[in-house]
Amino acid sequence: MSTELEQRIEALEKRFDVIERLLRQREPSKAAWRDAVGLLSDDPFTKLVHQEGTRIREEDRAMTRGDSES
Repeated sequence: MSTELEQRIEALEKRFDVIERLLRQREPSKAAWRDAVGLLSDDPFTKLVHQEGTRIREEDRAMTRGDSES
């Protein structure tokens, strides 16, 4: 039984090595973030999230200043 287990472990290690090698080949460049900039700029949900975040920050600022508008 231990030989069967050893064979399975060896097979898994080989598969892992192949997967790891493939992932290293696909490693993004240091400038890959530029491909994502503006990717969701036309997305309505992204705009809503941005608006809500702005609203929340403005409310927090108003509370910090002691404004009575909020």
